[in-house]
Amino acid sequence: MVITGLLLTASATALVVSCTVAPTVEEGPESLALEEIVALPRVGGLAFSPDSRRIVYASDATGNWSLYTVRLSGGRAERITYSPEAALAPSWSPDGNWISYISDHAGNEIYDIYAISPDGGRPVRLTTREADDREPHWSPDGSKIAFSSDREPRPDGEKGYAIYSITLETGEVTRLTNANGDDHEPRWSPKGDQIAFTSTRDSGNRGSDIYVIPSDGGKAKKLTTHKGGADGHPRWLSNGKEIFFHSNLSGFYDIGRVAVARGAVRWIKNDELDQMGPELSSKGMLAYTSNEDGNLVVELTSIGKRRSKSSRTTWDDGVTSHPVWSPDGNMLAFTYSGPARPGEIWVYRRSTEEIDPVIENLNAVKVSEQLMVPERVQFEADGGSSLSGFLYGVKSGKGLGAIVWLHDGLRGQWLNGWSPEIQSLVASGYVVLAPNFRGSTGRGAEFEETNDRNWGEAEIADVQAAAHFLEEQGFARSGQVAVGGTGYGGFLALLTVSLNPYAKEYEWAAALSVSGWTNLESTYRRGHSRIQRQFRSEVGDPNIDADQEWYDYLSPIRNVSAIKCPVLLIGGKKDAFVTESDLVRMKRALERQDKKVELITYDDDGRGLRLRQNRLSSLHYIRNFLRKHIPG
Repeated sequence: MVITGLLLTASATALVVSCTVAPTVEEGPESLALEEIVALPRVGGLAFSPDSRRIVYASDATGNWSLYTVRLSGGRAERITYSPEAALAPSWSPDGNWISYISDHAGNEIYDIYAISPDGGRPVRLTTREADDREPHWSPDGSKIAFSSDREPRPDGEKGYAIYSITLETGEVTRLTNANGDDHEPRWSPKGDQIAFTSTRDSGNRGSDIYVIPSDGGKAKKLTTHKGGADGHPRWLSNGKEIFFHSNLSGFYDIGRVAVARGAVRWIKNDELDQMGPELSSKGMLAYTSNEDGNLVVELTSIGKRRSKSSRTTWDDGVTSHPVWSPDGNMLAFTYSGPARPGEIWVYRRSTEEIDPVIENLNAVKVSEQLMVPERVQFEADGGSSLSGFLYGVKSGKGLGAIVWLHDGLRGQWLNGWSPEIQSLVASGYVVLAPNFRGSTGRGAEFEETNDRNWGEAEIADVQAAAHFLEEQGFARSGQVAVGGTGYGGFLALLTVSLNPYAKEYEWAAALSVSGWTNLESTYRRGHSRIQRQFRSEVGDPNIDADQEWYDYLSPIRNVSAIKCPVLLIGGKKDAFVTESDLVRMKRALERQDKKVELITYDDDGRGLRLRQNRLSSLHYIRNFLRKHIPG
């Protein structure tokens, strides 16, 4: 097989950074230095080699996301990518000669697909369009890769995602689907004659269904008809006759199986927990993740005709994810991260029913006692409904104050995993509460959809309830609680302190926003098609006058006069959703109102700050900012 494409040169190009040197700070009551916390590496997606002897995975051990391979028989992990850009979502070719992955530019989240030898060398760039190409999946014979992309418009003229394939010998790209919806998650059938995928084409972007098409394109066949349900993550049974998937049709995510010929659905798991991400082995076993209020565990069950009892293979406390079966069906690998364990890879062996470490973070083990393991707490929200969250106390010394830290994601949840941001706040002397406010996932569709077409109501009331809980429990006095977050959490932090009447109801000590939206309309105008459709569904269409007023109402930059506390804005200049100009405009608007504001931007980074030196620098700025405005 010959892979053609442009070679990616990993030449050392100087990167200009507006602020990478951490400011001088006074030592406080900390357990670990911020440098030690940020240096603990994380791990991402993983895949087995075809002979089941090696694993490829993503890690930021060197400060940026790169790919590594490790032999299951033992030995050191070998780094195989050296680009200054992140390498993510690796997958091994069927013949074992290549590893595909995706990479964007400086964190702009517009991806291309690459391939590299498992032994390293020069990567080959397979897609070169100015489009978002992602979710690559190898055909069984290794001659093609299917992927999703927004490179061409839909029939209605809008930009949207479709399924494509690339022939690796020639580099030819073929469009396989063309509908008024977003098509994602392509998966080849075992024989390579069909491709399953997820599509929103018949749901008005309020859900999704599972479809199959011939592998060379043609008419798509709809397998699930769950109006209002989000069906996704299709995985073929080895005989090619059934597809397993997850769906939230019942209000919680459940595991189902659908017959390709008849479209008949049977449910494997159906209870009031989110069961997601089915993965099938070649020997008749099903693995999936179960969400228990922020702790993710992996469970196993047989997929024979008779239902067997599920067995749990992992820890209760922490986040176990990315389960993947070895091709021989004898092993299941997965990643694990806990609040005091940044990122590890473990393998479950069916022959012994034991779990062995493949990549164990020994440095994290040594310092784990110096890190904070949170307590899961419950408190009442407006109207008496119950909320939960993770409470991180001060490890040593006197607490300086408290922070309500908000999770990322329009549909997100705070999971009980590794967070260098929270651990650094705790090490700096602050109590942190990470609440799962209404609109978060993990507690069913009714809880999640509370804020649909009603942003800024339930969430802010819940954020304020979290602050009151901290005061009532004696973790902070009035005026000593800050609010902050990254991405959606950063936006919600700004909205909490700017949106009337809520801004008048509680006196926040400070607000921190990392990559948080400041102007919803500008974010909509430049956003990916999937973001635009989600905004139209959950907020409205800014091209309609009534909805335009709602966009203005929910934009922090339109409401700066209501802000009473100091504000810290942090962002990456490569961010596709929150540009530097957005942040500068927000800063100037605050300054015109004589508000206290600081702005930090990074030239070589994007949304959420991927590069270690930038994350470390930002944490120093956050600590200085908080100590200035919450002196304790």
